Amino acid sequence: MGSVELVRLAQLHKSMRAVGAERAHFTFRYRRPTVDAVFFTDETPYVLMVSRAGVGFVTLNVKRGYRVDTMIHPSSDYWQLREILGIDAGEGDPFKPSDFLQFLDNAGIPTAFKVGSHACAPHHAAARFDDVDEADKVYYLGTIDWVQVADGRGPSEQNLRKSARLLGEAAGTFCREKRISTRWSSVPSERATGAELDLLNQVKVAWPGDPARDLGFSESKRGEM
Repeated sequence: MGSVELVRLAQLHKSMRAVGAERAHFTFRYRRPTVDAVFFTDETPYVLMVSRAGVGFVTLNVKRGYRVDTMIHPSSDYWQLREILGIDAGEGDPFKPSDFLQFLDNAGIPTAFKVGSHACAPHHAAARFDDVDEADKVYYLGTIDWVQVADGRGPSEQNLRKSARLLGEAAGTFCREKRISTRWSSVPSERATGAELDLLNQVKVAWPGDPARDLGFSESKRGEM
């Protein structure tokens, strides 16, 4: 099985690590439609998700050396990727995943992480996690600090799971330890723009340096690939 080395993805990850970001969102256009992509580095192996609203998503595992296999499995993912990219099943030229990956490495992936352009908001990641509690509510509103409320209640397991999936594992663990619930809306206009960064910054303060060590990840899993 062949693979393509995504050098630009390695450069993006280096830039992300410099500012403590574990997820990055960017868009590109391969054929006609604008496509969303999220690079997840808070899990092993790393994952590159490609999605389009109203169509679906495909996840590509990023192996050591930032390599991605050119064979898309299962076959349903191959056809899903074609649809996401806007390639009709009846088009004469066959779609080669290797050509798509080469495109990403030549132009599709940004090489520098910019918070204003590439920060991954929860609703960017939500396409991949439709099994969370109240899956239609993906727009982040803020938090409830149950320590401050002091009425004996705390975050539900469903809410903690949602926090971890949409905000990252570090945020999920932080919410569990600090007894914090996250609040969500299904209405885009109600989103508290950038508010999730306040929570993620609290995580960085609580775990200075690389928070992965406090979450039980080994250097082999979270170090440079």
